[in-house]
Amino acid sequence: MVSYYPCMILRPLSTLSQCRYFHRTPTATGVSSTSYRGGSRKGMDLTFGSPVTSLPGSVSETDSNSTRGGILLRTIRRIKDQKIVSGPSRLVDEILAQSGAESISDLVQAMWKEDSFAFPSAVPGTCPSLRIIHRREHSATINPFRCPRIGLDLSHRSTTNSPWDPRVVFVCKPYRYIIYPELLTFNGRPQTFIGVYDHISEGTEGDPAELAKAIVAVTGIQEPTVLKYIESLSLGLEGKRALSRFIRTKTGSVADYLAMVGALRRQSSSVIVVESDSEVE
Repeated sequence: MVSYYPCMILRPLSTLSQCRYFHRTPTATGVSSTSYRGGSRKGMDLTFGSPVTSLPGSVSETDSNSTRGGILLRTIRRIKDQKIVSGPSRLVDEILAQSGAESISDLVQAMWKEDSFAFPSAVPGTCPSLRIIHRREHSATINPFRCPRIGLDLSHRSTTNSPWDPRVVFVCKPYRYIIYPELLTFNGRPQTFIGVYDHISEGTEGDPAELAKAIVAVTGIQEPTVLKYIESLSLGLEGKRALSRFIRTKTGSVADYLAMVGALRRQSSSVIVVESDSEVE
């Protein structure tokens, strides 16, 4: 099982389609050509784009002006024991551990011999590859939940209390897509809650207690916890927690994060966009 969200890659090295791309260390002019991100900043994308030129090993190169991007792999399930590994960095750690590699460089250079193609290679046995396994039984259509991304808030020193500030606009956008929310319990629980809350409460004016029961059934989060989450979100939605208190301040708790989300939504709903058909010469 892989849980993912689409993410356009704006990196000059990501010109190969259908490849595994490990995130590289940022530099003043772009990204490093020799080193990879470490610590909790690791990540791996599956690249895609419009194939232009066939390269050895069935890898396709994309033109610099064509559409290209990547799918950031966020969550995997280990088949042998059904363990869930959640988070881009932990996912890379699992790949390194299963491969017996000491580092990303060791894996890519020494073990994979620079062959980053993700699917069965023209040269058999060069490195492990991805493959599609069809379900034995047809299951009901699964609609993913849309949640905010994990680890984002308004603490950056450049953030302003303006409805047009980029962070204010995008920090809580639902750009994280998940299925099986009941399995994603290690991290990102408040973000998962927001996605399920939005899905269940959309177009309804339900009782908080009934809403909480429905969220519990989907997520497995304990009902008292869900009720506290709803209360924290409501503090922001009702204006009892002003957005200004979260500007350039780290949200140190789940309660603070959910109140911030509520405050952002309250401000967003109050913004009036004035459109005009007049032209400025």
